[in-house]
Amino acid sequence: MKKELLKYRLLLPSQIEVQIHRAQEGGFWAKVKTFPGVVAQGEDILDLIEMVNVAIMDYVEVPTRLRKYLARYEPQLTRSDFKKIIEDYRHKELEEVVTKVIQGRTVMTFSQVAV
Repeated sequence: MKKELLKYRLLLPSQIEVQIHRAQEGGFWAKVKTFPGVVAQGEDILDLIEMVNVAIMDYVEVPTRLRKYLARYEPQLTRSDFKKIIEDYRHKELEEVVTKVIQGRTVMTFSQVAV
């Protein structure tokens, strides 16, 4: 299993670029620019992040039994992003604020985080 895990860790880059869009029918969809042809959709930003990870694992053909041992991708927020979140959080739900910040970018970098 160690050799298999190493193989997939080497195939997965430490960062990916993701283009996020609001879907006309509601929710969001994303194009993973790092992996040609990989797209994902979700009902909200948190669901979209999960679906981006699933789509990448499917693209690289990582066996389901190994996925829990590999790092996952999450949006990399900047200092100014956190500042906006803190300023707006007083008046709105946290998920709504984070969604607004993430959606405000054309292309976002997602970084691997340990599970």
